[in-house]
Amino acid sequence: MKIDILDELKHIIELRVHQIYEKNESEKGEQYKQEYNAQVKEISRILKMLPEDERELMDNYIFEQFIIVEKEMEHYYKAGLADAIELLSFLKK
Repeated sequence: MKIDILDELKHIIELRVHQIYEKNESEKGEQYKQEYNAQVKEISRILKMLPEDERELMDNYIFEQFIIVEKEMEHYYKAGLADAIELLSFLKK
């Protein structure tokens, strides 16, 4: 029973993290989106100048950095929520 609740809580947290991320993305202004797209285009242009093996290495590295940042944000959110739940449990006693 307790494990089921924890699994459900983890699932809810993951959904909430993605909701917040999507909301944040939708609230960014058009100028930000244009600047971001320009940066991506410039990075792509530079990557295309590299030999294929180096381009693949750099492309993978850049992609992994985005994944790492997303996972770190999720980790900190979960840790903060766990601390809040622990504090509430302590205060109820």
